[in-house]
Amino acid sequence: MTNFARVLGLVAGIAVLSGQIAHAGYITFTDRAAWRAAAGGGVGDLAENFNSFTGTTIYGNPTGIDAGFLHFATVSNNYGSDTSWSVRTASNLAGSQTVNGSAYVSLVSYSPSGGDTLITHVPLVALGFDYRGPSNTPSNDANPLTLITSLGDNITGPTILGSSSGFFGILYTGGEFFTSIEVRDFTDNRTFFGADNFEAFSALGDSVPVPGALALLGLGLLGAGAMRRRR
Repeated sequence: MTNFARVLGLVAGIAVLSGQIAHAGYITFTDRAAWRAAAGGGVGDLAENFNSFTGTTIYGNPTGIDAGFLHFATVSNNYGSDTSWSVRTASNLAGSQTVNGSAYVSLVSYSPSGGDTLITHVPLVALGFDYRGPSNTPSNDANPLTLITSLGDNITGPTILGSSSGFFGILYTGGEFFTSIEVRDFTDNRTFFGADNFEAFSALGDSVPVPGALALLGLGLLGAGAMRRRR
């Protein structure tokens, strides 16, 4: 085997390994400014604050709720009229998941057979939102959420304590896109929280080379060098 063939095989192996690493390339954030900066700076090109939902109605139905670039799929059926995802207006906030005093999306789910899924209408590389726990939920019921993306990654989300609040963001760094998130609580299958001010990036502001792409570029450069030597 020639030296060139050995090097070629080595670089090809690096390309395969790099592709696997890139698939798991996501970062989570608890600060919106840091999340925005990592996603390329500026404000995301997609946003939803639910302020278009008005009145005293709790918006929700068995087929889910459309809000801007988001679709909240209702899959749980065992908590009366307030099952899974619903959008509440400010007048419905007393004693519940207050987020910032305006309309917000609420998730109330007892022992669902599967997760409660948030589906996006466009592929995303980054998604962030503000959250708050319900004031009427004991702290011993609070557990970290698990967010399962359409890429198959199980991401540890925020721990929802009674009346706790904060920001949670996800950013994929390997050039991959996701189109849905399944929200689960694997500890006791009881999920309670409100979320608002969703923001997303459908494309990275600054193009970051994917590790696998760099390895493939190396293959091309090696091939070009070999051709020059043969000439």
